[in-house]
Amino acid sequence: ADWLDARPGWQLAARPACNILCFRVTLPGLDETQTNALNERIRQELLEEGRFYIVKTQLRGKTYLRVTLTNPFTRIGDLEDMALDLEAKALRRTQETS
Repeated sequence: ADWLDARPGWQLAARPACNILCFRVTLPGLDETQTNALNERIRQELLEEGRFYIVKTQLRGKTYLRVTLTNPFTRIGDLEDMALDLEAKALRRTQETS
């Protein structure tokens, strides 16, 4: 959570109190509908590649991506890799629509 919170373009739904982290990519110039759609699209791309598995949820009308950490072998680097992958997908998607 701290790593994401320190990076521009990320928003946490709340500070995690347990093993569940809800977050989303937010990019300048996108309205709420576009931001929701972007997060849904990049999640789907991530799932189709098969390297990571995350779910989505709706909180206060906003789409968030959610990861539940249960595997004791998960490393911070794994989560950073996933976030960087999502970030790259988001930037690529917005460049394609510009």
